[in-house]
Amino acid sequence: MNVTLNGLHIYGSPFLVDTSPAATFASQSLASGSGLYNGMAGESSSFTIEAFDVYRNRRDSGGDDWSIVVKSTSSRSATDYNLGTVDIDHGYGTYTASVTPLISGINDLHISLNKSPLKGSPFQMNVVHGQVIGSSSYVVNEDDEMRMIAMTDNTILIQAADKWGNMAIHCNSEPYLTSISVESDDIDTDKTTTSYIGGGQYLVSISPTISGQISLSIKLNNIHIHHSPFNVKILPGLFSSKVSSASGAGLSRATAGEEAQFNIQAKDEGGNNKVNDDAQFDVRLSRVDSDDEIDVIGTTSFIGNGQYLVSYTAFFSGQYTLVVDETGENMHGRSVVISPNVMSGPHSTVEGQGLVSGVVGDTNQVRVQGRDRYNNSVYHATETIEMSMTLISRHQSDWELDRYDLVGNYTATQVARESGDGLFVLDYTPTISGEYEMSFSTYSSGGLKASYYSTPDLLLDYLVKTEVTSTIDNYWDDDDSIDTRTHFGAVYEGKLSADHNEEYEITVECNDGGYASLEIDDHHVSWQSCYPKMTMSITMESSKAVPFTLQYKSLEDDQDNAFTILKWSSPSTTEEIVPSDNLWYYTNVGNPYVHHTVVSPGTLDATQSTSFGFEEMVNSGEEYEFLVESRDGYGNLLLTGGSNVEVLVSRYQNEGGISTSITDNNNGTYSVLYTPLVTGAYFLDVTIEGSSIKGSPLVLTVVESDEA
Repeated sequence: MNVTLNGLHIYGSPFLVDTSPAATFASQSLASGSGLYNGMAGESSSFTIEAFDVYRNRRDSGGDDWSIVVKSTSSRSATDYNLGTVDIDHGYGTYTASVTPLISGINDLHISLNKSPLKGSPFQMNVVHGQVIGSSSYVVNEDDEMRMIAMTDNTILIQAADKWGNMAIHCNSEPYLTSISVESDDIDTDKTTTSYIGGGQYLVSISPTISGQISLSIKLNNIHIHHSPFNVKILPGLFSSKVSSASGAGLSRATAGEEAQFNIQAKDEGGNNKVNDDAQFDVRLSRVDSDDEIDVIGTTSFIGNGQYLVSYTAFFSGQYTLVVDETGENMHGRSVVISPNVMSGPHSTVEGQGLVSGVVGDTNQVRVQGRDRYNNSVYHATETIEMSMTLISRHQSDWELDRYDLVGNYTATQVARESGDGLFVLDYTPTISGEYEMSFSTYSSGGLKASYYSTPDLLLDYLVKTEVTSTIDNYWDDDDSIDTRTHFGAVYEGKLSADHNEEYEITVECNDGGYASLEIDDHHVSWQSCYPKMTMSITMESSKAVPFTLQYKSLEDDQDNAFTILKWSSPSTTEEIVPSDNLWYYTNVGNPYVHHTVVSPGTLDATQSTSFGFEEMVNSGEEYEFLVESRDGYGNLLLTGGSNVEVLVSRYQNEGGISTSITDNNNGTYSVLYTPLVTGAYFLDVTIEGSSIKGSPLVLTVVESDEA
């Protein structure tokens, strides 16, 4: 250092002065190195700091307390930063420092000394993500409950991330090594695919095979991603007609007029039961054994858990094809048999020549075709048909009309069972000719015929109403049609059938003041009090219907509490009200159910033929007449003539001297005229077709006119 005085150095000048740098001045200090500008999350980035004083003198000593902070520019958190460190203080103003960023992307690297920034600080540091790791990777937009659809390709978007949660946007390139694996016992591994779509994202396609809850593991580099293994709810897939199933009696059979049902279990292609109502079914039955086009449309209702209840009602019996379509897919095509309903008397038909006419002594046939109330021919009827023939007029001549008081009083009955295909054949052989009213009846299960009277005497003139009652469980104060303020009565008629071969106890319960009589088959309980009950024990055969009649009358003045109940019990049956299925009521068969049938006399039988109007004692010289009545083997007068009638007259000692003339009246009778001339005893042998009639020979005594 030069020191002068008036231009002259003073003593010792120039002086040698040792000058040291001033204190480190941050804004004049410098930093260098790639670590200022590039880094990897989780990895240390190094750089160098050179300290200068305010005059740009390089510091020749260390000891400065540098502050190093790295912070992501995209983060708004005040605590989201990381501190760097001075790794080496070289002691001459140079420092080796480092920082470990944790957030990828653009970061600000702040270097300061005593809160004064180093020149150029903050530096813009580009931080890339670190090595990907499964535990930090995750499903994008993951819901609280992961759901998928069975038998369908479901996609999951996975974001690969490093340890610090940075999206690993470069994970599909060097130096990163990334692999995705998907594991589950309930997925189709052949359909599982993984594809990289950029930005560190992988699209995983998964096809579950079952519905319900499954466990799904997703690993990245053999480490479970966040939340893996997942508990995934698998919903059933799209409806598949090929594997959906149906069950129920209505798939194969039904009864005409009655609703038939079956269930459809909707399934997806994998056989998983559907849950929601997302299938639309068309159900149709088409009759195949008829030239007429008959279709029945079914209705479908969703009943939950992928099940549908299908209902249909067919009224025509026969063979049908059942087709169930869902959006054009044929699900089922099978044969369904619609059976006829129970036989209905009014709808059944009666036919046969025997319905119009018959012949005495011959077998005459009438056929009843059982039909249900929809006019279907029944195949197998359990009922019986009863034919009743009541004589309403005779064919006899006026003088013999209803000689034995048969008209209106003679009734013949016959019972027939089904002979096949619902056909009842009744062969009847009449013995009395004439005109008949022929009617047919049967018994149908479901109740008894009930007749209600406003008098306990059960007189027809006091009949209030009749009906079919399903059970005998009557509380009379509920019936407005009967005046229960007065005495009244009821008659229940029909048949009773049992379910078991055993002894039954039949019980009738009624109100105080009530009386009943009970007749079942050949068992009878006469009128007696039925309060609190009356009983009858009877051994019955299974499914055999026997005649049943219950008569009831109430004699109390106060009838508000009047009632009648029919119960039964047996070793196999606890006491109960007799069910309607075991009660049978009478119904007429056919429409009309009354037919007029003419029964003609049978074949001529001389031994049954008779004379009429024959006088055993007559006057000589006078003309007399008697009739010969040609009859069949049962004594019925023939209606037509044409038979060879002869009268051979003889006396005790010689040939008779009486001539006769015979006239055919063409009505089955023959008039015989004769005039005896000689007194005496005669024999008249009357023959028809060579055979003597009944009572022949006739004995004739001829006397003088004043002796007769």
